[in-house]
Amino acid sequence: MRFDDTDVDARGAANVGGWEDVVIVRNMSPRSIRLAVLAVVVVAAWLGWNWWRSPDRRIYRRLDALMDQLDKHGDESALAGAATAQGVLDFFAPGFIVRARPYEGGLSSQQELAGAVMRFRGAARSVSIDVSDRQLTLGPGERSGELTFVANVGMDRGAGTGRESWRVRSLWIEDGGEWRISELELLERVEGAGTPLGF
Repeated sequence: MRFDDTDVDARGAANVGGWEDVVIVRNMSPRSIRLAVLAVVVVAAWLGWNWWRSPDRRIYRRLDALMDQLDKHGDESALAGAATAQGVLDFFAPGFIVRARPYEGGLSSQQELAGAVMRFRGAARSVSIDVSDRQLTLGPGERSGELTFVANVGMDRGAGTGRESWRVRSLWIEDGGEWRISELELLERVEGAGTPLGF
């Protein structure tokens, strides 16, 4: 096999560079190596923390937590249902509004929303909700975000589990260090039939 001078020079340069790296590592003291490893760990932890605390990740986690709060597994007492409804209220900012097309008006008080949640969950023995097709647009300064998604609802009203899906628009704002919903609108029914959220 034939090699020209440029091939030899390139291989020699690569070999020299590789040996230089090895020599540098071998010349580092144990303390320097520990500091270098610590620096890498700190940077990785910082990047991981920023990713975990990013507005989009926090909003997604809040949405998932709200869906978990609305879930229902078997019969529950009126007291337990009321407690769940009160827990849902924590996900909504002061002055919120909830609408469902094509219905007129909306829900704008905690009492109205709690009553709607209790009617929605009380109509079924079990409720499960999962979210798909999430699309988030953050506002200026990342202090607000518009999140659209499809809520897929499974409900057992005593004759087996039926399913319905709604496309939903939600506006989230940072309130007291936590992300809460200021507007929630059920835009259109994607699948199934029924009255959403006690409207």
